[in-house]
Amino acid sequence: MTLSRFHYGHVLGAAAMLAPVLGLFAPLMVAPLAVVVIVAAIVVDLRRKPRTPLLPNGLAGLDWPFLAPYLGLFAWAAISLFWSVDGAGAITKWASLAVAGLPCAYLLLRTRTLDERERRMVRRSVCIGAALGLALALFEVATEGFILIDLLGVESPNGNYTGLVNRAPAVLLLFAWLAAAAAQKGGWAFVVAGAGMAYALPSESALVAYGIAMLVYGGVMIAPGIMRVLLPLAMAATLLLAPMLFSAIDKPVRQIMGDGNSSIIHRLEIWEFTNNHIRERPWTGLGFNGSRQAPGGAERYILRNNDGQMIGQGDRLPLHPHNGAMQIWLELGFPGALLMAMLAALAGYRATSRPGRHAPAMAAGLVTTAFLIWLLSYGIWQSWWVSTFMLVGLLAVPSRRPVEGDQQANGAKASP
Repeated sequence: MTLSRFHYGHVLGAAAMLAPVLGLFAPLMVAPLAVVVIVAAIVVDLRRKPRTPLLPNGLAGLDWPFLAPYLGLFAWAAISLFWSVDGAGAITKWASLAVAGLPCAYLLLRTRTLDERERRMVRRSVCIGAALGLALALFEVATEGFILIDLLGVESPNGNYTGLVNRAPAVLLLFAWLAAAAAQKGGWAFVVAGAGMAYALPSESALVAYGIAMLVYGGVMIAPGIMRVLLPLAMAATLLLAPMLFSAIDKPVRQIMGDGNSSIIHRLEIWEFTNNHIRERPWTGLGFNGSRQAPGGAERYILRNNDGQMIGQGDRLPLHPHNGAMQIWLELGFPGALLMAMLAALAGYRATSRPGRHAPAMAAGLVTTAFLIWLLSYGIWQSWWVSTFMLVGLLAVPSRRPVEGDQQANGAKASP
């Protein structure tokens, strides 16, 4: 294949087939994959001599409005470097995210210009990659880690395969929704396979996220107009009210679920500690990446159940709050939370505003899954996790099947 025949479909198609497999066997490698994809896509784009992306008509095309809060978040995070408690570490982390994140913003606009030939290749690749990743994940469950432990010889931190695949659902569940939207027929099979994997793999947050996403999927199918308002409103409100929300649920969760469950109690203690710091600096936060060096975060303490009995030990704040909304508040204060809430609301509205029923329902399922895993699990600046969002974002528009009335899809048949 000569360079003249190399196009977006090859770049994004390769990413779509590799990312689910890497998400299962080597999730940290998703980060370098994203960098390679972004560089290759920029090269392809420059060769096409692109025009400036046109402003889409109406609110259904929300690519440009995304840029204001997206770039604003980068700018506010850069300003917060002046008071970040993480010092040089925060500068390095911000720079690494900016190197990939800013070009990715441009490419997100360019993905609307793909022609139908490129889109077909991306759709096929998304389906192949998701099917392969989900099949291998279910095989690992059935064989208790045969590939990872017996073939690859990887040592598990907890003595079994579950400790090796705890990040896999975060990647594979997002690709299950992408494939469901891309498949010409039988997209429901990817949704069902995703549900089976979410149940089988060891990630409670992913299981909760996918379960709620399936309810949202059903809600959009039944009442799309209501969900077009409800989903973005719920996402934005969760971010803006996070300190009060997670403080309010502390006592009920302890009483109902926390007795004897050290994992739940530890998470609640982390959120209480985080809330105390948020109250101290609600407007500025600790600065970008400040969770890693929060004062008192490394202090060890005893975990106790409702009867006061010791059930474990833990750090006050082990690197991050395991809650995306709380981390934004802790590090970037109210301005950061507001910008992130704007991004979340736009994502929720965009997902539910596609023509038809199945397309917006699947898009809403994807957005809900991503948002809830982001909300309840990993550090939001972890490179592999940010890179997963970048790849899914780059694949979301070209991998979706055109539907009647979708002007953006129908207008993308001619490459500029």
